[in-house]
Amino acid sequence: MNMELQNLYQKTMIQHGNNPLNFGKPQEYEHTEEGFNALCGDKVNIYFRRMENKLINFSFVSVGCIVCKASGSLMTEELNNKHLENVATSIDNAMIGIHNGNLKNDFFSNDLMTLNQIKKFPSRLKCALLPWETAMRLINNMKNNAR
Repeated sequence: MNMELQNLYQKTMIQHGNNPLNFGKPQEYEHTEEGFNALCGDKVNIYFRRMENKLINFSFVSVGCIVCKASGSLMTEELNNKHLENVATSIDNAMIGIHNGNLKNDFFSNDLMTLNQIKKFPSRLKCALLPWETAMRLINNMKNNAR
């Protein structure tokens, strides 16, 4: 990894890990889902609510490593203010991209591109994916309950 990219990775991960965006349990939410990584002890709770204009809002609480917290922060920034119909596809594409280290900046934000580096640290892959997997489970449970 070149030094410039490594510095960006470290800066973005530290920034989002230490001062995560959309962090905290909201006073009002429609759905919640909990995720747990038994390998390292990371725990994440994802909260979901619809806004008046049919856009969605995610927030989260995480107890665990900086990678999990940073990934949750980046995820909520990426998904908030999107239409629900587009969220599952975005989550799925992000999880594949994180796993393979090939997130594309024509589809995702530049900050999210830092998660491409997780592939170089296989023991941290589950940490980075936990918020995304939990959000996907939340969306799927909402769809199943709507039937």
